[in-house]
Amino acid sequence: MRSKANEKAEFQYRSKPAHVSKQFKLAEKSDEPVGIVLGEEELASGTVRIKQLGLGDQNKGDLIERENMVEVVVDLLRKLER
Repeated sequence: MRSKANEKAEFQYRSKPAHVSKQFKLAEKSDEPVGIVLGEEELASGTVRIKQLGLGDQNKGDLIERENMVEVVVDLLRKLER
């Protein structure tokens, strides 16, 4: 799927998701630069977890307010383009 900013996005929904680390490992294989998690805890707290992919398990990602998600992802993508 392409966004208005012409960025590619993939959506991996599971009604009974595996552990988050397993989901990130799947995302790491996708060759995408950024992963976003919106699980039950994040949904309840109004947050999302944004992780730069390709860094392995040492990077747990950042928990941010959902309203700041687009800005944070765009900033991260710009940094990765350099």
